[in-house]
Amino acid sequence: MNLKNLIMISAFFLLLGCINLGEPSKQISFSDSENLQDLNNTDRPSIRLITPVSTIIKTNQDTYDVEITFHYSGISPKPPGTKSEMGEGHFHIILDNGKRIETMDNFYMLKNVKPGNHILQVELVKNDHSSFIPKIFDTSNFYIIKDVQKFGFKNYQVEIHKFFFKPAELELKVGDSVKWSNKALGPMTVVSSDGSFSSGVIPPSGQFVHTFKKEGTYEYRYPLYPSMSGKIIVKNK
Repeated sequence: MNLKNLIMISAFFLLLGCINLGEPSKQISFSDSENLQDLNNTDRPSIRLITPVSTIIKTNQDTYDVEITFHYSGISPKPPGTKSEMGEGHFHIILDNGKRIETMDNFYMLKNVKPGNHILQVELVKNDHSSFIPKIFDTSNFYIIKDVQKFGFKNYQVEIHKFFFKPAELELKVGDSVKWSNKALGPMTVVSSDGSFSSGVIPPSGQFVHTFKKEGTYEYRYPLYPSMSGKIIVKNK
Protein backbone atom coordinates (compact mmCIF):
# COMPACT_ATOMS: atom_id res chain seq x y z
CA MET A 1 0.00 0.00 0.00
CA ASN A 2 1.51 3.27 -1.08
CA LEU A 3 1.56 6.45 0.97
CA LYS A 4 -1.25 8.10 -1.03
CA ASN A 5 -3.70 5.27 -0.35
CA LEU A 6 -2.78 5.23 3.38
CA ILE A 7 -3.51 8.95 3.68
CA MET A 8 -6.93 8.51 1.99
CA ILE A 9 -7.94 5.64 4.31
CA SER A 10 -6.91 7.63 7.41
CA ALA A 11 -8.93 10.62 6.24
CA PHE A 12 -12.01 8.40 5.70
CA PHE A 13 -11.96 7.01 9.27
CA LEU A 14 -11.34 10.50 10.71
CA LEU A 15 -14.42 11.82 8.86
CA LEU A 16 -16.49 8.84 10.01
CA GLY A 17 -15.67 9.57 13.65
CA CYS A 18 -16.97 13.13 13.34
CA ILE A 19 -20.42 12.05 12.20
CA ASN A 20 -23.16 11.99 14.95
CA LEU A 21 -24.42 8.41 15.09
CA GLY A 22 -26.67 9.00 18.14
CA GLU A 23 -30.37 8.19 18.25
CA PRO A 24 -32.63 10.33 16.06
CA SER A 25 -34.53 13.09 17.89
CA LYS A 26 -37.92 12.04 19.19
CA GLN A 27 -41.12 13.85 18.12
CA ILE A 28 -44.44 14.07 19.97
CA SER A 29 -47.60 13.90 17.92
CA PHE A 30 -51.08 14.89 19.10
CA SER A 31 -54.31 13.56 17.71
CA ASP A 32 -56.12 16.73 18.85
CA SER A 33 -54.28 20.02 18.41
CA GLU A 34 -56.50 21.69 21.04
CA ASN A 35 -54.96 19.46 23.71
CA LEU A 36 -51.70 21.37 23.27
CA GLN A 37 -53.17 24.08 25.47
CA ASP A 38 -54.24 21.53 28.08
CA LEU A 39 -50.68 20.24 28.36
CA ASN A 40 -49.07 23.64 28.75
CA ASN A 41 -48.93 23.89 32.54
CA THR A 42 -47.04 27.18 32.47
CA ASP A 43 -49.96 29.15 31.00
CA ARG A 44 -52.71 26.84 32.19
CA PRO A 45 -56.06 28.64 32.77
CA SER A 46 -57.42 28.76 36.32
CA ILE A 47 -60.62 29.62 38.20
CA ARG A 48 -61.32 30.44 41.87
CA LEU A 49 -64.66 31.04 43.58
CA ILE A 50 -64.87 34.23 45.66
CA THR A 51 -68.52 34.04 46.77
CA PRO A 52 -70.27 32.16 48.18
CA VAL A 53 -67.63 30.69 50.45
CA SER A 54 -68.28 27.50 52.38
CA THR A 55 -70.45 28.94 55.13
CA ILE A 56 -73.87 29.14 56.77
CA ILE A 57 -76.25 31.75 55.36
CA LYS A 58 -79.17 32.90 57.52
CA THR A 59 -82.32 34.42 56.05
CA ASN A 60 -85.79 35.27 57.27
CA GLN A 61 -87.24 34.69 53.82
CA ASP A 62 -88.52 31.48 52.21
CA THR A 63 -85.73 31.68 49.60
CA TYR A 64 -82.38 33.43 49.23
CA ASP A 65 -80.65 35.00 46.22
CA VAL A 66 -77.09 33.66 46.10
CA GLU A 67 -74.46 35.96 44.61
CA ILE A 68 -71.77 34.07 42.65
CA THR A 69 -68.47 35.77 41.89
CA PHE A 70 -65.21 34.18 40.81
CA HIS A 71 -61.74 35.02 39.50
CA TYR A 72 -60.32 33.47 36.33
CA SER A 73 -57.13 33.73 34.28
CA GLY A 74 -55.62 32.32 31.12
CA ILE A 75 -58.60 32.63 28.76
CA SER A 76 -60.58 35.20 26.81
CA PRO A 77 -64.35 34.67 27.40
CA LYS A 78 -66.34 33.97 24.23
CA PRO A 79 -70.03 33.15 23.61
CA PRO A 80 -70.90 29.51 24.38
CA GLY A 81 -71.21 27.26 21.35
CA THR A 82 -68.79 29.10 19.07
CA LYS A 83 -65.88 27.39 17.33
CA SER A 84 -63.35 26.11 19.83
CA GLU A 85 -60.13 28.14 19.77
CA MET A 86 -57.04 27.99 21.96
CA GLY A 87 -57.08 30.63 24.71
CA GLU A 88 -60.88 31.02 24.62
CA GLY A 89 -63.76 29.61 26.65
CA HIS A 90 -66.68 30.33 29.00
CA PHE A 91 -68.10 29.11 32.31
CA HIS A 92 -70.55 26.45 33.50
CA ILE A 93 -72.34 27.04 36.83
CA ILE A 94 -74.02 24.02 38.41
CA LEU A 95 -75.94 23.96 41.70
CA ASP A 96 -76.58 20.57 43.35
CA ASN A 97 -75.94 18.63 40.12
CA GLY A 98 -78.85 20.47 38.50
CA LYS A 99 -79.14 22.08 35.09
CA ARG A 100 -75.98 23.91 34.06
CA ILE A 101 -75.93 27.66 33.53
CA GLU A 102 -73.70 28.94 30.70
CA THR A 103 -72.18 32.41 31.02
CA MET A 104 -69.30 34.61 29.85
CA ASP A 105 -69.37 36.76 33.01
CA ASN A 106 -67.68 36.12 36.36
CA PHE A 107 -70.75 37.38 38.22
CA TYR A 108 -74.13 35.63 38.42
CA MET A 109 -77.13 35.83 40.76
CA LEU A 110 -78.87 32.55 41.55
CA LYS A 111 -82.47 33.47 42.31
CA ASN A 112 -84.76 31.87 44.89
CA VAL A 113 -82.44 29.22 46.35
CA LYS A 114 -84.29 27.29 49.05
CA PRO A 115 -82.95 26.62 52.57
CA GLY A 116 -80.78 23.52 52.96
CA ASN A 117 -77.35 22.18 52.12
CA HIS A 118 -76.04 23.17 48.68
CA ILE A 119 -72.99 22.32 46.56
CA LEU A 120 -71.96 24.84 43.92
CA GLN A 121 -69.53 24.10 41.09
CA VAL A 122 -68.09 26.59 38.59
CA GLU A 123 -66.10 25.13 35.69
CA LEU A 124 -64.04 26.83 33.01
CA VAL A 125 -64.73 25.08 29.67
CA LYS A 126 -63.88 25.45 25.99
CA ASN A 127 -66.16 27.19 23.48
CA ASP A 128 -67.77 23.88 22.47
CA HIS A 129 -68.64 23.11 26.15
CA SER A 130 -65.99 20.39 26.44
CA SER A 131 -63.82 20.27 29.57
CA PHE A 132 -60.12 20.97 29.71
CA ILE A 133 -57.93 17.98 30.57
CA PRO A 134 -57.77 17.81 33.53
CA LYS A 135 -60.94 19.73 34.42
CA ILE A 136 -60.56 23.32 35.63
CA PHE A 137 -63.16 24.05 38.32
CA ASP A 138 -63.83 25.19 41.89
CA THR A 139 -66.57 24.23 44.35
CA SER A 140 -68.28 25.66 47.43
CA ASN A 141 -70.47 23.93 50.02
CA PHE A 142 -72.87 26.33 51.76
CA TYR A 143 -75.94 25.94 53.96
CA ILE A 144 -78.98 28.24 53.97
CA ILE A 145 -80.98 28.42 57.20
CA LYS A 146 -84.35 30.13 57.56
CA ASP A 147 -84.10 32.11 60.79
CA VAL A 148 -87.67 32.63 62.00
CA GLN A 149 -88.64 34.50 65.16
CA LYS A 150 -91.80 32.99 66.58
CA PHE A 151 -92.60 35.83 68.99
CA GLY A 152 -92.23 39.59 69.05
CA PHE A 153 -90.86 41.77 66.30
CA LYS A 154 -88.75 40.57 63.39
CA ASN A 155 -85.28 41.62 62.35
CA TYR A 156 -84.57 41.84 58.62
CA GLN A 157 -81.24 41.86 56.82
CA VAL A 158 -80.15 44.00 53.87
CA GLU A 159 -76.68 43.65 52.33
CA ILE A 160 -74.97 46.72 50.90
CA HIS A 161 -72.87 45.95 47.83
CA LYS A 162 -70.89 48.27 45.59
CA PHE A 163 -73.76 49.15 43.26
CA PHE A 164 -76.89 47.62 44.79
CA PHE A 165 -78.81 46.64 47.92
CA LYS A 166 -79.85 43.01 48.46
CA PRO A 167 -82.76 42.63 48.74
CA ALA A 168 -83.71 45.96 47.17
CA GLU A 169 -87.24 45.83 48.62
CA LEU A 170 -88.68 44.56 51.90
CA GLU A 171 -92.17 44.38 53.36
CA LEU A 172 -92.50 44.37 57.15
CA LYS A 173 -94.71 45.41 60.03
CA VAL A 174 -94.59 48.33 62.44
CA GLY A 175 -92.02 47.57 65.14
CA ASP A 176 -89.80 45.43 62.94
CA SER A 177 -86.15 46.37 62.39
CA VAL A 178 -83.81 46.32 59.40
CA LYS A 179 -80.07 45.81 59.68
CA TRP A 180 -77.92 47.00 56.76
CA SER A 181 -74.53 45.23 56.52
CA ASN A 182 -71.76 46.71 54.38
CA LYS A 183 -70.37 44.00 52.09
CA ALA A 184 -68.50 46.46 49.88
CA LEU A 185 -64.77 47.12 50.09
CA GLY A 186 -65.22 50.80 50.93
CA PRO A 187 -67.38 52.91 53.28
CA MET A 188 -71.09 53.22 52.41
CA THR A 189 -74.06 55.29 53.57
CA VAL A 190 -77.82 54.67 53.74
CA VAL A 191 -80.09 57.75 53.64
CA SER A 192 -83.90 57.79 53.49
CA SER A 193 -85.57 60.08 50.96
CA ASP A 194 -87.88 61.60 53.62
CA GLY A 195 -85.08 62.17 56.12
CA SER A 196 -86.50 59.74 58.69
CA PHE A 197 -83.19 57.90 59.03
CA SER A 198 -79.56 58.18 58.02
CA SER A 199 -76.78 55.72 58.80
CA GLY A 200 -73.80 58.02 58.59
CA VAL A 201 -70.63 56.34 57.30
CA ILE A 202 -70.75 52.54 57.52
CA PRO A 203 -67.21 51.07 57.27
CA PRO A 204 -66.55 47.77 55.45
CA SER A 205 -68.13 44.91 57.44
CA GLY A 206 -69.96 47.53 59.54
CA GLN A 207 -73.71 47.61 60.25
CA PHE A 208 -76.59 50.02 60.73
CA VAL A 209 -79.93 49.15 62.36
CA HIS A 210 -83.19 51.09 62.19
CA THR A 211 -86.57 50.21 63.74
CA PHE A 212 -89.66 51.28 61.81
CA LYS A 213 -92.33 52.62 64.16
CA LYS A 214 -94.78 54.09 61.64
CA GLU A 215 -96.66 52.67 58.67
CA GLY A 216 -95.56 53.88 55.27
CA THR A 217 -93.25 53.40 52.31
CA TYR A 218 -89.64 54.37 52.95
CA GLU A 219 -87.35 54.82 49.99
CA TYR A 220 -83.63 55.11 50.61
CA ARG A 221 -80.43 55.39 48.59
CA TYR A 222 -76.66 55.67 48.58
CA PRO A 223 -76.06 59.44 48.04
CA LEU A 224 -73.07 59.07 45.70
CA TYR A 225 -75.02 56.76 43.33
CA PRO A 226 -78.63 58.04 43.07
CA SER A 227 -79.62 54.98 41.02
CA MET A 228 -78.55 52.72 43.89
CA SER A 229 -81.76 52.65 45.91
CA GLY A 230 -84.02 50.47 48.01
CA LYS A 231 -87.52 50.44 49.46
CA ILE A 232 -89.06 49.45 52.80
CA ILE A 233 -92.83 48.96 52.95
CA VAL A 234 -94.15 49.08 56.52
CA LYS A 235 -97.68 47.91 57.32
CA ASN A 236 -99.78 47.86 60.49
CA LYS A 237 -100.06 44.55 62.31
